[in-house]
Amino acid sequence: MKTILATTALAVAVFAGAASASVSNLDVSTVQSYAPGQDVSVLTDEKIRDLVNTIHGGNSPSDIRAAVSAALRNAG
Repeated sequence: MKTILATTALAVAVFAGAASASVSNLDVSTVQSYAPGQDVSVLTDEKIRDLVNTIHGGNSPSDIRAAVSAALRNAG
């Protein structure tokens, strides 16, 4: 019984980690909408997730654009 529970817990952890490891095209598009004409592919998945959280976190559009611009400046 303990082996089954341990195996199940391990499988859940692996799948949860894999699911959170990549960003969706929607996330990339969301960030891109605040940086028209910029190449957001230089950003890491972690940075894109951070920016999506900033975008949906109730910040003003100008604060969001500033955060995206800073991330792009620091990425390259």
